[in-house]
Amino acid sequence: MSHVGFVHSARTGRLRSIVITDNDSELNGHRLANGEAMLVIDASVYVGLPDINTAQSLLSGAIGKVPSGDRYVSVDSGNNVLAIHFADPFCGDVSPYRNSSLVPSDDARPGDLFIAGTLLRFSPAISRKRPSRQRNRPQPFR
Repeated sequence: MSHVGFVHSARTGRLRSIVITDNDSELNGHRLANGEAMLVIDASVYVGLPDINTAQSLLSGAIGKVPSGDRYVSVDSGNNVLAIHFADPFCGDVSPYRNSSLVPSDDARPGDLFIAGTLLRFSPAISRKRPSRQRNRPQPFR
């Protein structure tokens, strides 16, 4: 192994995976999903990278793209925001949750509502939970 492949979104520049093979010729045969591209780098450079953020920085410098526009949230059929993801639907990414879809959003977070493309956020003082029936029952006179 003398080379490593950095698979990234051709649209956003986000690093999607790192391909390490036993034989460099296998890099040419690695299947890329729609919308993906691969940057091949020297393995000695890869071995010296301390973490994934440094790998992303190296990739961004090499391809001239800083990832943006790839923050999505999973929204269920009840319009609840379930989770935040870095995703690219052009590469075939889908929500990992059942009966939910990916919606682009720069600031939505779990617990928010997304209704007709509008983000609704409840302050911690306001609860979306129904009041307990216990609290609404008349209390005995003492």
